[in-house]
Amino acid sequence: MAPATDQELRHGAGEKGQRVTPATARKAVFHPTETDPSYTSEDLVRIFGTTHRQLQWWDERDVIMPHLEAHRRVYSAHLATLVGVVQRLRATLSLQTIRTFLPRIERGIARNAGRFVILSLPKTLHFINEPELIVAALAEFSAPSVVVDLRQITDALKEQR
Repeated sequence: MAPATDQELRHGAGEKGQRVTPATARKAVFHPTETDPSYTSEDLVRIFGTTHRQLQWWDERDVIMPHLEAHRRVYSAHLATLVGVVQRLRATLSLQTIRTFLPRIERGIARNAGRFVILSLPKTLHFINEPELIVAALAEFSAPSVVVDLRQITDALKEQR
């Protein structure tokens, strides 16, 4: 068996040495049920103002990989939140910069680490719960910083439901 490619390694090893590609990984990650909220590309375009092409491009570049269902992208609530964060960060940051922070942002969202995400270049990332602490945190950074309110994103997703 040939060595695994970088892309296959990013998505983990399959059962019994089976290779896991982006397409098979997305099937294993999220299977929407009636109780779990899920969002289509159309929903996210309407909620966050992103474009279909942008969502497709992020999927093709393994930035945000939704579940595919009959050739349609279906996003879990976690991935939909991530789309909202990336969309807001894209207003000021390059996708290359965002990609360096993406694994840490994903873990923070999954752990419900805080209400606000503060990203300060070149490599500082904080999750903060209290709005009053944002000013103090920003004062510590001499580099440009971006603040994203996760509650605004999750509220927008809830309104869609």
